[in-house]
Amino acid sequence: MNFILLFLIFLIIFLNVDFIKSDVIKTTNLDLLKKINNSNDNNSNNSLIYNFSNDLLWKPNLKPNITDNVIIDSGFNIVMDQSIKIKSLEIKQNSSLLIKDQLRIKDNFTSENGSILIFDASSIDNGTMVIGGDVNLYGSIYIESYFSIYSVKSLNIYGELNLGGLCYINSYTKFSGFQNGLYGSMFIFTNDTEFNGNYMVLDTSLMDFIGSDCNYLISNGSLSTLIHSILSILETTLQLTKSKLILNESIQIIKQSNVSINMDSAINIHKNSTLKIDNTEFIIDGSTLVFEYFSNGTIENSIFKLYNKSSILFYNGSFVEVKAGQMLLFDSYLDIFNGSELVINGTFENFRVYNQTAVEISHLGKCSIIGRLNLFDKSSFKCKRGSVFLINGTLVHYHNSFINTTLASVYLNGDLILKDESFVQSVDSFFNINGNLIMEMNTTLKIKNSTFIVPGSIYLNSSIILNSSFLYLNGSFIAHTDSPSNFTKSVLNVTGEIYLDGVLSFNETLIQTNSNFSIGGDIIGNKLKISTFGHFIIEKNASFLCDGCTLDIGKKGEFIYDQYSVIKLNNTKININPLGIVKSYGVMHVIHGTSITNVGNFEHSSHIYHNHINGELSLLNESIIRNKGNWKCIDINDTTFNNINNNNNNNNNNNNNNNNNNNNNNNNNNNNKSQIDLPFFNDGGVLDISGSHTFFKLFYQDNNGKISLSNNGSISSIKPLILNNGYLIGNGSIIGTVNMSGEIGQQYQPNQLNINGDLHFSSENSKIIITIDKDQSYTIINVNQTLNLTKCNNSCELIFYIHQDMINNGEFEFLKYNSIVGSNFSSIKFQTYNTNDGIENKETISNSSFINGCKVSIKKGQRSMALMFNSCMERKSIPVYTYIFSAVGVVCIGLLVSLAIQNRHKIKTKYLQWKDRTRELKYNNSKSFSSINFIKGNNCPVHCFAGGCNSTGYCGSCSGAWWGPTCDNACPVHCFAGSCNRNTGICGSCQTGWSGITCEIQCVHCFASQCNQKTSCCGSCSTGWYGNCTCSISQECAFPSGNNCNWYSSCLETSTQDCPFIIDTMQSKCQEYQALEPSLSTMGQKWSSYVRTCLQNVLAKEVLVPSPSGKVNCEDATSSFFNDHLDCYLKGPISFCSLPYTDMGYIMLHGAGILVSKHWYEPIITGAELKFACDVNFWETVLTPSTPEENNLNEEDPEKLWLLNNNGYINGHNYLFDDPFNSLQIAINNTLSVYDMKITFMQIPSSISNNITSMLVLSNTTRNEPIDSNLAQSLLSSTIKNWLTENPNYFISFNGQDQ
Repeated sequence: MNFILLFLIFLIIFLNVDFIKSDVIKTTNLDLLKKINNSNDNNSNNSLIYNFSNDLLWKPNLKPNITDNVIIDSGFNIVMDQSIKIKSLEIKQNSSLLIKDQLRIKDNFTSENGSILIFDASSIDNGTMVIGGDVNLYGSIYIESYFSIYSVKSLNIYGELNLGGLCYINSYTKFSGFQNGLYGSMFIFTNDTEFNGNYMVLDTSLMDFIGSDCNYLISNGSLSTLIHSILSILETTLQLTKSKLILNESIQIIKQSNVSINMDSAINIHKNSTLKIDNTEFIIDGSTLVFEYFSNGTIENSIFKLYNKSSILFYNGSFVEVKAGQMLLFDSYLDIFNGSELVINGTFENFRVYNQTAVEISHLGKCSIIGRLNLFDKSSFKCKRGSVFLINGTLVHYHNSFINTTLASVYLNGDLILKDESFVQSVDSFFNINGNLIMEMNTTLKIKNSTFIVPGSIYLNSSIILNSSFLYLNGSFIAHTDSPSNFTKSVLNVTGEIYLDGVLSFNETLIQTNSNFSIGGDIIGNKLKISTFGHFIIEKNASFLCDGCTLDIGKKGEFIYDQYSVIKLNNTKININPLGIVKSYGVMHVIHGTSITNVGNFEHSSHIYHNHINGELSLLNESIIRNKGNWKCIDINDTTFNNINNNNNNNNNNNNNNNNNNNNNNNNNNNNKSQIDLPFFNDGGVLDISGSHTFFKLFYQDNNGKISLSNNGSISSIKPLILNNGYLIGNGSIIGTVNMSGEIGQQYQPNQLNINGDLHFSSENSKIIITIDKDQSYTIINVNQTLNLTKCNNSCELIFYIHQDMINNGEFEFLKYNSIVGSNFSSIKFQTYNTNDGIENKETISNSSFINGCKVSIKKGQRSMALMFNSCMERKSIPVYTYIFSAVGVVCIGLLVSLAIQNRHKIKTKYLQWKDRTRELKYNNSKSFSSINFIKGNNCPVHCFAGGCNSTGYCGSCSGAWWGPTCDNACPVHCFAGSCNRNTGICGSCQTGWSGITCEIQCVHCFASQCNQKTSCCGSCSTGWYGNCTCSISQECAFPSGNNCNWYSSCLETSTQDCPFIIDTMQSKCQEYQALEPSLSTMGQKWSSYVRTCLQNVLAKEVLVPSPSGKVNCEDATSSFFNDHLDCYLKGPISFCSLPYTDMGYIMLHGAGILVSKHWYEPIITGAELKFACDVNFWETVLTPSTPEENNLNEEDPEKLWLLNNNGYINGHNYLFDDPFNSLQIAINNTLSVYDMKITFMQIPSSISNNITSMLVLSNTTRNEPIDSNLAQSLLSSTIKNWLTENPNYFISFNGQDQ
């Protein structure tokens, strides 16, 4: 404000000066200069200083005034220490003007190149210069203290400007030279300022642009560098054109301004500098903004736009935060690199990317977006090398945009939506989408060696390519797509439903789901494993083609496929676990090697075809159906069967014709038949065939298996049915020969079995069960051909079960046959039964006896056997009066019941009185009561229901949420509806979110706050929580990032009781390897980082999360830690076998306790497996100097020797680099090289020796042949001995053996 007031005062004075005098050109007096020169031999005029007010200085001889055009000639050094007014001023080269007071110039001001202009006022008021015309300064300018410049027209500074104080400029200014701001200097601009082709350096200075009239333009190759300085731009326009602005440990503040950076310009925020932008429109057009070396920036309430291949670069630990504004990128590039971080906080859609813009986050960079991110027009995000990308909102891809991640982590707290041919690609990365993944048509998701976690659902209308990855869904997986999807060597864990409609292929992939799995399209599997606890459904017109697959139908799960679906299986296993169900309505085609194991329920109504080559039945031996549960062949209607028949392969026509020829007696079943080509092994299960015909190419039964025929169901087979130690029961037919060693017929239930072939009893344990019921219905077994008893060895049994009320004479032809071979049954037994209490009497007879008062005998005909009932004695009749008395009794009982109903209230009252009296006697034995009467009055406890109690105050019942004899105890607050048990106070059920008998335990982290009242176990977990029973495992613990080793103490150890191994070994080794990483190669560092993450994730998945109630067993944790090392070491992106040998050595060295024992040549199991997997050996040599004084040093000063060993010196000898040791190394490798082997030496101090100890890594130089360890060891031993002969001053121990 002082500057402005001064300026106004000077302007008023200037405008009121009387300019009546005519213009005069007044120059410096050259005669004076010549006179001085003539009197000085040494040209000392350059050191003479003249005062501007000296009249003798000027020609004509008078101090210049307002009418004078002043020219300062070359050679003059002038000081102006008074306020001066002149018309114009021109300073010639090789001259100088020092201004210490106010200067007002009416017209123009010019200084030539080589001149010097110095401003050094004693105060702000004195340091003012007002110019009415143009200012063109080509000479050098020095501002030592204070100076304020105002030009009515323009101020052009072409020369060098050195600022050591304060410079205030209120005019259009153009800089084209060099500006140098020294310590504590300050530039203040309030009008348009242009830096054109200039070079500026400000050191510990301030440059301030203020006001809406001030436009800051940097153009034409200008370079401005600020060091320890502040650049402030307030309500101003900043424009850079073909120029560069550098801040070095400086601060730039831009507020309420407009900034434009274009035409290859750059702003570099360098080395701990700060850029603050507030309420500003910041446009970068074809230019670059760089933050580097721990610089930081804040962009608040501003609009930030990039165009035309512009770049924003964040390097080397810089940090920038965007607050409550927008960042829009068009055809530009954003790079977040080397530990830098960009945080965008704002409202919905505050960050948008257009027109092929590329965003790259790499080398531990991090980008956090609080809000929605939209990608348009082929724009991309690339995350690499340990970077982190966090979006706290929805990510939407449009118009061919994509995200590509490699060795990175992406966290999305919202939905990921892919549109318009966009795609996401992830390699060796971690994706966590805390929402839904929605893929519209023509989009792609590619995942390789990555973990993809989606707590929500996937809605797929396009393609997914998953390779060696883990996909976890807490929701559903819904696919409706025409684009092919491929899953290879991956794991899909889906909590919700899976519905796949499209073409999807799965190779060596595991799919786990706790809900339904439905196929509506074409699924092609190769070594696919499916484990489902819900329904596995193959819908109408869908297909399931699988080779080498495994399908596990879990508890209460169902496998259902439609009559029009297509199933083709090769070398595949179907396991139906207990309580699992298969509902087969369509045709299943299998090729050799496929097996079905049923321990649950298999409902079958169609065909299982085996597509064997040329009908060779021998190939069937490679496939099998093993039934240990219930296998039910059910009816299908004629239309269903005909439709299926029309679709059958021609290869099956001959089989169907054979079946039809065999089923002449079963015409009712021909329309409802199914065919099973696979060998069927009824291994202790039940085969139930109801109302249909089933054709088996090979059938075998054992382990007490059972065939149950009902509703005239039938069974047939090309080969004889082998029923070994099993049962054949029911009402139906068998077409073909039966080899039987079990039981035919059913106890207590009449059967009708037709065997259209031979019946061979093949062992001594065979039985025929004949049941005769009280209505004279009985079991009939009809053998169409031969009944063969040859192998019974007189020990086959015929057993009759006869109802105790069967007392009628008659002949019961129970067994029919065309012929019989062999002896009779060795044993015939009779047992009586009734429907209530089972067997009453059991008697074995030879020919005849009496049963139920009847004489029974076996009648054997030429083609049948019959049981004869003769001479049945009538049972005594019951007298008539017995029935009369029974009827009267029934009527009396009815009358009593009616009276009881009419007087039920009185009876209830009496009962309650009696019950209360019992309670009172229990509470007070000293008193007796003759009666108990409930009363209603003011003396009853307040919480008695309806105010009713007895004379002792005992409430009849309690009102509301109260309990106890006098209803004075409040029910627990979390009981459902506030009610609890009257006597105990136990809650019947709990409010949502509570559990326990008194509902005092809160359901923590349970989905919808639901948990079991008795066990407090959650039905399922809320988003972000995991666990078995209690959801106590956080997402960070369930899916560790592996960034550090704290997971062992913060997650695993806190959930494990009394397990010091976790901290002492697991975390300790993790920290030891993490500390080792910097000394490993680049590959070794990547390997170590992956192994750390892998081990933690395996422990979390296999031990921590599945443990009941989050309580981990120490033995399980320890066992998993050791067992899972090998896979993590070998099967990551980089295998242990691919590491440099020096890395292998360091890893083995630090693996003491988990890989090796105290010697490197003594690996424990994991180390041994690594050795064999990588085809290397780890050996040890110890080199010992034989000099006595050196040995004494080893014993007396081991700590000093350790220090010396680390540097390689012992008593002045460098045994690591001197010839003796090098010659040993060369000698060994020269010997081994002949056999394509080599030794890698690593000199490492050992904990078991104070001498020079080396780890030797033995390997094959070609990798084409395995190493010959025995040969190599023999060669080393002989070479070492030869070397010791030439170097007698040393002892060598090789693998613990002195050489």
